Amino acid sequence: MDWNCLACVVAQGSAWQFKGWPFKGGEAEIFSKACGFFFRFTHERPNQTAKGWHLNNLVFSVEKTRKHEVDALMVSFWDSLHKFIASKKPFLLAKPKRDVIDHIEHFVA
Repeated sequence: MDWNCLACVVAQGSAWQFKGWPFKGGEAEIFSKACGFFFRFTHERPNQTAKGWHLNNLVFSVEKTRKHEVDALMVSFWDSLHKFIASKKPFLLAKPKRDVIDHIEHFVA
């Protein structure tokens, strides 16, 4: 696997999840090189093992009256991941074709 292309990791909260990964610095190194996420429900306590890791915590509600918040959480997930890739791994982003750029520049100019 090309570990340099790793952009996102969803953590379960257990260190054994990363056993055998080629990062000598452990979870600190992993989450400096990949955007980390931890999902949980509001009634669950935050995972104490994952507490010290650099993770984006996304907390879902099980209440029927708050189901609309799932959309906002998903937008947050993709927004965080895109910002991470743009700042730390821009080579992973698709590059627009030259003819598309020329077409856009024609209308902007």
